[in-house]
Amino acid sequence: MCYLLVFVLAILLSMETVVAFQSNFLLPPYNNIKQQQQRLSPLFLDSSIKPEFDSKSSSKYQPPRQRSTYNKKQQPRQRQQFRRTPRQQFHDELKRKRRQGVKYAEEFLLDKLEQQQQQSNGTLLVTENSFHIVLKGYAREAGATSAVCAEALLQQMIAHDITPTAFTYNTVMQAWSSQAKKKYQEKKIQKSSSLHRRPYYAILRLYEDMQQRYQVQPTTFTYNLLLGSNLPLAPQWYHTMLEQNVLPDRQTYHELFKSYSQNATNGAAEEADALLEELMQFKETVPTTGESNDATRNNKKDDNNHFNLQPNTVWINCVISAWAKSSSPARGQKADTWFQRMQILDNCQPNTSTYSQLMNVHASLYLEQGTSSHKKRAMDLLEDLEYRHSTFSGGDQKSHLQPDVITYTTAMKVMAAPQALELLQKMKEGPRRMKPNIVTYNTLIQILCHTQERELLPEKQHPMLIATDLYHEVLQDPLIQVNAVTYAELIFGWSQTRRADAGYRAQDLLQELEINLPPSSLKNVDLTKLYNAVMLAWGRTSNANAPDRVDRVEELLDRMERTKVCTPNIVTYISLADAYAKAAIPDAEVRCKSLLQRMQKHCPNDIEPNRILYNSILNALAKSCQPSAIGKAEEIIAIMGNDVDIVTYSTMVDCYTKCCEDPIVASNKANEVLKIVEDAYEATQDDRFKPSPVFYSAILQAYAKSKVGDIQAETLLRRNERLFHSNSTKYEYCKPHAIVYNAVMDAIARAGNPDAGRRAEALLQEMEEQLDDGSVSRRSLNAVLLAYRHDADACDKAEYILQRMEELTFAGVYDVMPDVIAWNTAIAALAGHNAERAHSLFQRMQERLDVKPDGTTYSLVIQSWLKRNDERGIQMAQELLNDYYNHHHYSNNNDNDLTSDPVFHVVQAYQRQKQQQQIQDEG
Repeated sequence: MCYLLVFVLAILLSMETVVAFQSNFLLPPYNNIKQQQQRLSPLFLDSSIKPEFDSKSSSKYQPPRQRSTYNKKQQPRQRQQFRRTPRQQFHDELKRKRRQGVKYAEEFLLDKLEQQQQQSNGTLLVTENSFHIVLKGYAREAGATSAVCAEALLQQMIAHDITPTAFTYNTVMQAWSSQAKKKYQEKKIQKSSSLHRRPYYAILRLYEDMQQRYQVQPTTFTYNLLLGSNLPLAPQWYHTMLEQNVLPDRQTYHELFKSYSQNATNGAAEEADALLEELMQFKETVPTTGESNDATRNNKKDDNNHFNLQPNTVWINCVISAWAKSSSPARGQKADTWFQRMQILDNCQPNTSTYSQLMNVHASLYLEQGTSSHKKRAMDLLEDLEYRHSTFSGGDQKSHLQPDVITYTTAMKVMAAPQALELLQKMKEGPRRMKPNIVTYNTLIQILCHTQERELLPEKQHPMLIATDLYHEVLQDPLIQVNAVTYAELIFGWSQTRRADAGYRAQDLLQELEINLPPSSLKNVDLTKLYNAVMLAWGRTSNANAPDRVDRVEELLDRMERTKVCTPNIVTYISLADAYAKAAIPDAEVRCKSLLQRMQKHCPNDIEPNRILYNSILNALAKSCQPSAIGKAEEIIAIMGNDVDIVTYSTMVDCYTKCCEDPIVASNKANEVLKIVEDAYEATQDDRFKPSPVFYSAILQAYAKSKVGDIQAETLLRRNERLFHSNSTKYEYCKPHAIVYNAVMDAIARAGNPDAGRRAEALLQEMEEQLDDGSVSRRSLNAVLLAYRHDADACDKAEYILQRMEELTFAGVYDVMPDVIAWNTAIAALAGHNAERAHSLFQRMQERLDVKPDGTTYSLVIQSWLKRNDERGIQMAQELLNDYYNHHHYSNNNDNDLTSDPVFHVVQAYQRQKQQQQIQDEG
């Protein structure tokens, strides 16, 4: 009996121990909350605190948990076991693995998934959220293969029968978007030949897959990724978003405005302006109801993000930037309006980018229209920004109003070359934010390529030489990388000059571009235009400085046709024909025929010879000065048919002038063409046949070849004056023009009559009286100089006209600046009468910086001294000859325009004369 009592007592004690253990650790769901507090009192310092329980373990209402006063570090293990489920513990471990590396997390996830499949009765730990943890890691990593790995993991998720939602698809899209944000990764992606590896196409493919395969509706975050991955198509996606009744948020409008700011198409600025105006009128309304679901879990912000659409500074800056790229003439007023409204708003104060974009608007208008008001507006904005920066340099606005490299580079667009060079020096000496970049140098190089203010540049250097120095300065700077724009601007700049070294420099730049720049950086560069520019530069180089320039141009065309580096177009063959004309090659007839055959073989089928090309070929035939060229030119006109114009007829008259051996025949042919053109225009009133001053100048030059050319030329001039005064509307084309006056004066000068000088000077005075100011040009004064060369007062007149040209140049009329032809004509007039005065004028020419003596100059002065036939004359001629040899040797390595033939001819003629005189003396 005792044993029985002891056994029962032991059982009761063991049951009490079990109940106590359950009350302390298993925490059963008691119905009485007060009883729960009493049972949990050993674990809580304050028994009045009511712990929060899982809704699955209690069916009755439980009040929210209040802050506990106990030390959390004392019971971490018990609390963790109390709060975390097995799935939550698995996700915690997965996140720890992700911090070590996304690959570790993926391996851990797949291992757990394999174990789960083997244990069919186990707890379901791996869910869509598990995959999302790893996918989020790939999206944040943004490595070279992160997006591909994320998409592969999505496919594994689908293969294991886990249905993805928009939540998962958005994360994979985000991985592609994050990868594209890194520039070096973006370059690698663009090199890929597969379209699906590019971010936009990958996101688009996933967008279509989520709708067609699982009927998952895209969310706001989905469309934001589509907008951000392809900004040119952002407006279209925005409209698609509205059609699908998806509510846009701030990020949507941010991507949309960014798209408008980079879009140069017509209407983009107007759309951005209207959208921003609509948002300015939008009143903030916050919804009071609504719950988020799994489809919106990518957006961590509150639903108020859809309604908090108050515009900010960035959005307004984007609209101003869109107006800067617009072609609307009212873009200046629109941008100024937004700038004024920003100054009133509290949360949209203008910053440095605002000033830069607004200056860019007025700079583009200044370059397009040339109005000084836009230039002044841009400079006023720069001064205002600098003033605000200096005023608020100690306050909070310092970070918002700091002139930077973009500000100064934009201001440089409206500056002249001297001021732009000063600003560049200021930027070099300024803080880091002002240091010039490649865009700054490209802008300044472009200004120098188009400047005409050589007199105001440092040391009166040629603008292209300064631009080349800037290019070499960039090459030596390790922080600045030369790009294709730099080479293009320099090549186009040299092609527009007529310097002797233009062809060599343009050719060298083209070779450096192809060597220094990778092919990927040349995708947006039109290499055909660059090749054409180099060909143009060679075509404008004189034969004395580049005797092989025609071969150089043909080599460029051979390379284009052989290597397929770029495709020649109609401009390419026009440039080649112009090079033939400039070089005055005697075999132009054969080469032009080959040119047409090459064009037919290598050009696309839709490109055929046009009027401009045929006119260039006619010009090349005319410059060849070969009698056989006349027949070929007439064949070309027959091929052209009705596509001829006034340029065609002018070139044909020039061909008769230069290629006809008989001056009378040339004059008669010119009269025939004159009658054809005037009759055709009177009959059709077609502007293509309207006689131009250049056409009449060609007729007058044909007259100048004959002995009575001066009389014929002046007769035609007076006839045109009578027709114009009789009916200025009908005969408007007969109005006196400076080109016609110059041609008549040239015909009078070439006739060489004793009164040629006085007649030419009288025409010059008449031209100044009849025409507007500025009609007198260098050619006009050169013609008068040439006409006076046989006059008795040639020396005085030549010096007077040359002095007048220098005075006009000093007064700012740079068009009459005496060139080498003017100096040579004046020296020729003096050389026939007085060697000392000719030598004195030669010395004045040597002292000038803008022009230097050439071979003709030396030959004229040497011949003048040799004519004296005395000891001093021979001595001075020998000194000039030695000086010429020194300069000629120096010109082999430099850019002087010295030719040897004129000097050698003079020396040989003098030697022959001395030999004949010695023979006569001996006889």
